Amino acid sequence: MKFRTLALTAVTAGALGIAGCGDDSTSTGSGGGGDTKDANALLVNTFQPSGDSSKIKSGTIDIEIEGELTGGAISASGKASAIIKLNEAKDGQIPEFSAAVKVKGEQKGGGKVDLDAGGTYTDNRFYVSYDGDNYDVGEELSKRAVDSLKAAISQTSSDKAEQGDMIAKLGLEPQTWLTNPKVDGEEKVGDVDALKISGEVNVKALVPDILDAAKKAQSLAGSAGAAAKVPEVTDAQLDAAAKQIKKLDVAIWTGKDDNILRKLEVDLEVEGSKDDKVGGTVSLTLTDVNEEQDIKAPSDTKPITDLMPKLGGLFQQAAGLSAAGAGASGTGAVSQKYLDCMNAAGGDAAKLNACQAEAAK
Repeated sequence: MKFRTLALTAVTAGALGIAGCGDDSTSTGSGGGGDTKDANALLVNTFQPSGDSSKIKSGTIDIEIEGELTGGAISASGKASAIIKLNEAKDGQIPEFSAAVKVKGEQKGGGKVDLDAGGTYTDNRFYVSYDGDNYDVGEELSKRAVDSLKAAISQTSSDKAEQGDMIAKLGLEPQTWLTNPKVDGEEKVGDVDALKISGEVNVKALVPDILDAAKKAQSLAGSAGAAAKVPEVTDAQLDAAAKQIKKLDVAIWTGKDDNILRKLEVDLEVEGSKDDKVGGTVSLTLTDVNEEQDIKAPSDTKPITDLMPKLGGLFQQAAGLSAAGAGASGTGAVSQKYLDCMNAAGGDAAKLNACQAEAAK
């Protein structure tokens, strides 16, 4: 299976998840008539916002991914899940959140992956969980991370109204992505009545639409989005991807009364030219939408410096990049003395603790 075609296939599947994360919806209260016209109208109302009345401001996002690769030189399988709780951002601040991520995978004849990690941000402070333990990032590193995040957000747009209309400006047309979509009745998602829409994906409509939206996103982001070039695809490449995709089914659940996305499921099967097969499912569920989430700092924390030796130089590298970003924007840069101390400490936990204590003075 050629790399470019694989990449195109990945864009096709991934685009569905990306589109499902828009944060605005129009409240229409459309019922489920079961025909294509009703289904298309629901898709438009769910993914193409035209107002702020049903903006998703908070909620819980539950993501599950399962996949398997067989044939050829590599055989592997894995599962990943994430539960993210998010509160409304207030007064231009970073929204409070908590996230728990689990990944399990195995490669035939190779190693295994078993990751249990997460993070929390509340009261202007970050916490990290890793392998069953909780770590306090500390005031200094938390401030630096917050300043870097704010700088990155401000670079995308200085106009709040423009940010609010971002999804609409991308010009996505989800009603063209599914072949003969239909409303399959009502189901409960959490405690909300939702209408289920299902159908097969039209690859030749989906991929160009997503790529055009990506180009528009880059132009809206200005210099912040100029690093990665959106690829161009030919009709031949689209044909090749469509032939290799043996199955790409989508089911979407939208709120019956507000047309807010509640759930998205993708079922994918791809066959390559050398008996390579890729299969997998993606599920994204939103519950407790626009309700206050209970996000608290963990009580049994260790200093973040206790985690750094376990991760080798990764933490120091990330800290250096964060400081560079903050310095470039003119906000939140920490002292060179602190960075020198962190670099000199290496993996020595006692020395790392000393750097953190000195920075907090």
